Amino acid sequence: GLVPPLSGDYENTWSHSNGAWIRTEIWASLAPASPDTAAKYAIEDAMVDHGSGEGTIAAAFVAAMQSAAFVEKNIRTLIEIGLSKIPAESRVAQSIRLLISCYESGVPAMEARERILKQNEDIGDGWFEAPSNVAYAVLGLLYGEGDFKKSMITAINCGDDTDCTGATVGATLGIIGGLKAIPEDWKAYIGDGIVTISLAGGVLYGIPKTCTELTERVAAAAPVMLIAGKTGVSLTEGASEIPENIGEAFKKG
Repeated sequence: GLVPPLSGDYENTWSHSNGAWIRTEIWASLAPASPDTAAKYAIEDAMVDHGSGEGTIAAAFVAAMQSAAFVEKNIRTLIEIGLSKIPAESRVAQSIRLLISCYESGVPAMEARERILKQNEDIGDGWFEAPSNVAYAVLGLLYGEGDFKKSMITAINCGDDTDCTGATVGATLGIIGGLKAIPEDWKAYIGDGIVTISLAGGVLYGIPKTCTELTERVAAAAPVMLIAGKTGVSLTEGASEIPENIGEAFKKG
């Protein structure tokens, strides 16, 4: 009987955890090039089970970053866009800023990981929490320097909630580079089928059986979201009309 965000705050020891920011790709894909709209829906989604915690803040960051990735390809710019949508004093923002500082100072990736873990050891004993794990995903994106395998492996080698960090790195690079961003040997191994025990196939009907089918469904719904959100963004068959300074515009909202 509790409505959000109270539903996510009440007696919840996991409000700072990872459950919400790993499902933000749907909002980014439904609201491409519209980081404010993507972040808005990510927050509404996240606060159901993460309330006003860092888990919800992390969802806003990732959703905004990935939404902008449809038209902005520079990783550093995307990170700054995401940071511009969350409170600067939040632990998520502090962790990402620490990571950026380490990267720019030439600190090795795993040492940067240790510094992030140390900074957040007071939150949930330091494990499975959003501030550190979002920073590990950003670590993969920065230290991976645009290489898909290097980015994925670097993030995953940070340990902790590796399905979250790997998925977010892969999704972000996939948005930036499309299907061709995935190395052929990985693509062949993974395949296109959706294999999961999380869906009751015998009870639920109409579930997409392939990633391609799922992607087409999301893409078909995106124009509706863009109109409903009054984003000013439209999808056309013609040439893209993307300003060169679009990254700066996103940061300013």
